[in-house]
Amino acid sequence: MTIWIGGHAAWTTACDQILTSRDIPVQWVDPESEPADPIGVLSGSSSDWYPFLDRVLRRSSTVLLGNPGSWSLHDLLTLERIADESGARVVTYRPWRSLLDPETIPTRQARLRVTCRKEERWKPLFGHAVDLLVQQVGTDHLLRTDASRSTDMKRPGAQLLCHMRFQNGAVAHLALEREGEQEEGGTLELVTPSIQIRAPFPEDSQTLDQTIDRLLHAADAMPNLQQAIAGRKIEEKIFSILRSP
Repeated sequence: MTIWIGGHAAWTTACDQILTSRDIPVQWVDPESEPADPIGVLSGSSSDWYPFLDRVLRRSSTVLLGNPGSWSLHDLLTLERIADESGARVVTYRPWRSLLDPETIPTRQARLRVTCRKEERWKPLFGHAVDLLVQQVGTDHLLRTDASRSTDMKRPGAQLLCHMRFQNGAVAHLALEREGEQEEGGTLELVTPSIQIRAPFPEDSQTLDQTIDRLLHAADAMPNLQQAIAGRKIEEKIFSILRSP
């Protein structure tokens, strides 16, 4: 079997290296391609790749979607319908979940502080952060959220603050920050009543290698498209608050 890959160069190049190191043939594709093999790895935006993935899923394939946060909520919902109708499987890349023990018990309180590099794009980090918090509190049924954002990118400190309350009584607090002239690295701190984690962003080759291994051997246990949609709905709710005057 050949694994097809497409999308952003850095991410797909890393996938290519991992797959070829396992002697798995790789087919590079573009949005106009018609891959014949049923398993693929894709990282790109919905505006570029939606027609391609529409065609693939209608043939009942398995796809690892590397960056669901760059897809519109509307397109993700449509892909979900197509996948359900055709029996296709769409799983998503959620590297920050690797920080949690698989046996971690959901908690009712969680606080996450993310400190990013000076020029880091905040939206992908925000998507990973929401996913991690939702995983930690054990529900995506948002009851209420408050959010504020600073647009002064040169000022150290909080760029985005969110407070989320869920229908099961859980409360999650997220602070996305920049620290002065920090050029390298990036850390997150997750604190709950039962655990405290401080770690760099877990988006290294080992995490990706483990993800691809699960794709090949245990895809049913991976985060699915429905979970990505739930996170995107929370993101959209917070974006609507930030856009309000």
